Amino acid sequence: MTTALLPVALWTFVQNMRMSAYGESGRSRRGLESDILSNLPQKLIVETASKEINMSRFIFAAKVTELPDQAATCVEVEGQRIALFNLAGEFYAIDDDCTHEGGPLSDGLILGDEVECPWHGAHFNIKSGKVTLDPATDDVARYNVRVTGDDIEIEIEQYS
Repeated sequence: MTTALLPVALWTFVQNMRMSAYGESGRSRRGLESDILSNLPQKLIVETASKEINMSRFIFAAKVTELPDQAATCVEVEGQRIALFNLAGEFYAIDDDCTHEGGPLSDGLILGDEVECPWHGAHFNIKSGKVTLDPATDDVARYNVRVTGDDIEIEIEQYS
């Protein structure tokens, strides 16, 4: 079950318990809530209470005309530094900081669909964020990108 559906499932369960409890007896609200909680699966209670609900939205990052073919730029979106790439008219976004020592990937050399970190030469796949050559061993985050008119937008997850 997805995180966003947990509150709906919990609400539905509680409503069903209320209907059956009030229908069968005239129990007090406090007694009913006690019964509901005792009948909830413990895993559902813990997961619902401990998980944040994540939502995402697309945020403006740059204009198509500002990023020529086979080029990259660093954009800051919602406080995150993101490397934005144009590969043959398709736009891709990954974290700008190399996972090895934080080198700026947007300043790196583009080699096909990979970028080379300018500090120590680690390579990352621009489309997936996967590390393809040492010294980095951890992937970088990849972001969904869409173009609306002349605007390039990056999808950012937000937690509530």
